[in-house]
Amino acid sequence: MEWSDEDEHSHQHPLSSAAAKPDFPERLNVNFMPRLPHWIMAFNPKSRLSFPCRQAHGSDVGVVAGFSSVKELYQKIADYYDFSIDEIIFCTRNTHRIIMKNVLEAELYFDDFIFVHRKGLKKQVVLTKSERVLGLTITDNGNGCAFIKDILQGSNAIQYRDVQVGDHIEAIDNKNLVGLGHVEVANYLKNIPIGRSFVLHLVEPLKSPDGIAKSAIQRINEIMFSFLGCGDTELATKLFEMAMTKSNANDMAAAFDSCELEYFGFPDSFLIEVWGIVTDAKTERIIK
Repeated sequence: MEWSDEDEHSHQHPLSSAAAKPDFPERLNVNFMPRLPHWIMAFNPKSRLSFPCRQAHGSDVGVVAGFSSVKELYQKIADYYDFSIDEIIFCTRNTHRIIMKNVLEAELYFDDFIFVHRKGLKKQVVLTKSERVLGLTITDNGNGCAFIKDILQGSNAIQYRDVQVGDHIEAIDNKNLVGLGHVEVANYLKNIPIGRSFVLHLVEPLKSPDGIAKSAIQRINEIMFSFLGCGDTELATKLFEMAMTKSNANDMAAAFDSCELEYFGFPDSFLIEVWGIVTDAKTERIIK
């Protein structure tokens, strides 16, 4: 189910009649059973079915089973990878890419591979509503996380490059929208008066490491060696990914202190250097 700020709701069956060819990163090698001609309801806690899963931005392959709802599936995935269920924006079937027709809604095939898209970089976009509708189609993940499913070509919203399909709508101005469904969020956007400017607080899905991210992680690893006497690429990656979701150095430091990273007792000088690297990565000033 999805709502736009223009029309009444439209409903699409969550599975296309045409079987989608699984789309994986080249480094992932998984053997699949032949795709079955009929879809099945996998949300049964007594079912012996299990499904492979992976974080869309890159991780080891896990296995989930024994869930009776989408929310329980999210919890199984969150437990396996040891992060909060609230970090999940949506899951896709058989692709790590942000393709809305592959978003998991209610059904799974026997041979589906689940990719979970977690919250990544936060951003704020100032929009001016110049027309009656913005041109956004909003849906949600069934766990209080509304996100953009489509942007109408030629619409008001398409003019803003930082507004992207897959972005979680966290807030509008000072109105917190976390926990609301797509209907409430779409109606809130619809009721904004024409001519008014407002701030859209968005959270984009965590992206796979690109040239900038890899360079940033390498630099963090280097300063870890200076401060700790050893390097650890996996730890540097975790520091970078967590820091990229924060809006300032204090929030980053608080996040480090509230999880297992507190064990390392990073000094303030180390945190300052890490935040400098993250800032360079966010503004794309870092050398690839």
